[in-house]
Amino acid sequence: MPSKSLGGNRPRRCTTLLLLPLLVCIPLLLQLQLLKDASRSANTHKDAGERLFLPPRARNDLNLGNNHTLLRNSTIISLSSNHTLLRSIAGAKRTDASHLQEAKRRADELARIAGKPPNLLCLIKKSAPFPSANRTPFGLVDNPLRSVYKVHLWDDGTYCKFREILYNHEGWHYHPNAIMVGSPDEADVVVWITTRARFEAERPPSDSHNVVLLDYSDGCPIHQFRRHLKHEIGYFKRSLVERVDGVYERRCTEDPTVLPFAYSGAEAQINRDVDGERPFVMTNMLRSGGNANEGVRGRAIEWTKNFAETRQYTKDQVLIGTVGHGQSGSNFDGKYLTQLARSKIVITANPNHWEGDSRLWEALLSGALVFVDQMVILDLLPHPFEDGKHLIYYDPHNETAFAQLLSYYVDNEDEARAIGLAGYRHTLDYHMTTSRVTYILTTIESKIVKKDKI
Repeated sequence: MPSKSLGGNRPRRCTTLLLLPLLVCIPLLLQLQLLKDASRSANTHKDAGERLFLPPRARNDLNLGNNHTLLRNSTIISLSSNHTLLRSIAGAKRTDASHLQEAKRRADELARIAGKPPNLLCLIKKSAPFPSANRTPFGLVDNPLRSVYKVHLWDDGTYCKFREILYNHEGWHYHPNAIMVGSPDEADVVVWITTRARFEAERPPSDSHNVVLLDYSDGCPIHQFRRHLKHEIGYFKRSLVERVDGVYERRCTEDPTVLPFAYSGAEAQINRDVDGERPFVMTNMLRSGGNANEGVRGRAIEWTKNFAETRQYTKDQVLIGTVGHGQSGSNFDGKYLTQLARSKIVITANPNHWEGDSRLWEALLSGALVFVDQMVILDLLPHPFEDGKHLIYYDPHNETAFAQLLSYYVDNEDEARAIGLAGYRHTLDYHMTTSRVTYILTTIESKIVKKDKI
């Protein structure tokens, strides 16, 4: 009987022994591949001055000069609530454990200085140079605020929301009327950033005072956990507009306490060589397929192809298709941004059923003339864009009118160039991360009870 039992377990034990090397090796191979991919991505755009995003106060604390970065060409990503991995170490020819350990130490130090835990330290692989000490950050042309507020970015315990955390980390740190603090107990304003992608796991700041909820989620639903906030003073929602096949249908809610919001430009997206050569007549890097991309985006791709064929453009003159990572907002991919910067006209479109994405802002900050389908949300925010002055709106259901507009601006390059530059400057002045912070604070300022008065 014992021998039978032993014989019966032998195949299972052998299987375990065979699988053990795989269980050990696969995570290591995945880590090495992450490092390899990040290094390759960094090297493809090294001349563009890639920077690690770090607020000026934190940079000064680390004694970094304006022409230095602590970790060049690097990305820190969150693997869990207490672990970060440096994907590409500047100048590192080795990827051994000592380098990864040093990267973790530096990430923890940056997190300490920034007043944020590592799982919210979504720093940037591709970012622009920091504003110098002598230059006011972009986006503060219209800033009526006088008071300074202590602000805490709430960690709801869910995955790292790359773009959303970036926009807020940059905007609040750069803003002269905000001082970041590491605890909600110290803050005058607690900012909760959510995409609702894992809302069931989110931990809302239920007991915190002066909570601002920034809802970046797609579509109309209002956040289910809003009701748990005892002291909410502002709910700002991206995707406040519902569309049917790319056409405005209604405002998602009539609740006046749900306020309009939108993505913005970011320092990492700015084309610093806006007067550079633009060999491409036009670029369309939209993707088709899927619920968000069907309809409007699919038509925009098809119309661009039809126009290019009519004009007999070559692939060296018109680009239609994905570049780099093939999507907007993908860690500010160097190839993607470079293609925008080398284009005279950029054609983009919003998702089919809602308004608002990163593509519009990336295109505007390239300095190209931007074609985008008709929008409503931008008219609900301060300093809206004007059709024909800052960008070109097109009817997503009229190919003839689209082709006529495109033909006009292709044939009138000087006018196209002037509108592209006007949109670029308007974005830099009124629609950067700091601009959104100004909008939030001016909207809620009368409701803020400062911590020293609570």
